[in-house]
Amino acid sequence: MRAAACAWLVVVAACGDNLEPSAWRSGPPLPGGRLEASVVAVDDALWVVGGFDDELRIVDDVWILEPGAEAWRAGPAAPLALTHAGLAVVDGTLYLLGGLVGTDFTPSGRAWALDAGGEAWREVASMPEDEARGAAAVIVDGVRIVLAGGAGQDAALASVIAYDPAADAWTSLPALPEPRSHPVGARAPDGAVIVVGGLATLDARSARATVLALAPDGDAWTERAAMPTARGGCAAAVIGETLICAGGEAGAAALAVTEAYDLAADAWTTLSPMRQPRAGTHGAAIVTDGGGALWVPGGAHALRYEPIASVTVLEVP
Repeated sequence: MRAAACAWLVVVAACGDNLEPSAWRSGPPLPGGRLEASVVAVDDALWVVGGFDDELRIVDDVWILEPGAEAWRAGPAAPLALTHAGLAVVDGTLYLLGGLVGTDFTPSGRAWALDAGGEAWREVASMPEDEARGAAAVIVDGVRIVLAGGAGQDAALASVIAYDPAADAWTSLPALPEPRSHPVGARAPDGAVIVVGGLATLDARSARATVLALAPDGDAWTERAAMPTARGGCAAAVIGETLICAGGEAGAAALAVTEAYDLAADAWTTLSPMRQPRAGTHGAAIVTDGGGALWVPGGAHALRYEPIASVTVLEVP
């Protein structure tokens, strides 16, 4: 355990349109349990990278679920075994940014890219000195990738950095008003970078409901409508103009509650809860002709190191 309770990471992906969920259903299970892995959608395929396996080894495995497939296949192994890594896609290239190394959760500042169709990761510019992190909110803001907050070696971070793939360079953005580990993030229709919830420390007892926004070229974060349920590490994805946040952790409990944030209207609604509590994983969205779906692979049903292989899916017509 990292602290009195586990702390978990989430990555955001985009798709879809409407907000009337039909029901949660099961998807093809992972080949084995995974906890604190990174998750993203790449051309409607789901990717799960790294994390703890069933024997609590930190692995470099990559698993991919192609559209319509009933089983996962192996992908190009990650260049480093990590938990809590940032994972994002820009122009078809997959970026693996930072993360935590080993069971002492040492933050890494290294970064890699995997080009579309590629089989080998290439190293790109590392994070600025003293800015290494895992468990950050990951937001694709146009052509740059923003990492907001995150987990350092001994504390949550307030700093915000951004990676520009075209320039292969990092820049600093205005810091959050309070440290956050395990928040989620999104880009609003007005171009603002949004950071939702998270933990003020590395401990789930410090869960926050705050929603923060940084306007394009803004020099300070402002508050928007708070999330109804304070939490860190929900599995999240953007569908249309709505961020869906499912599960996560607060206090000593993993959560099943699912809430949706209208990024344009700055308003929250409550959706159908997950069938079981789930924390310690990310979410990704897959678009379909009729809408979209939030996919949540692996994680744990309680704040314990007990990786699960099941995959749960929220259909949004």
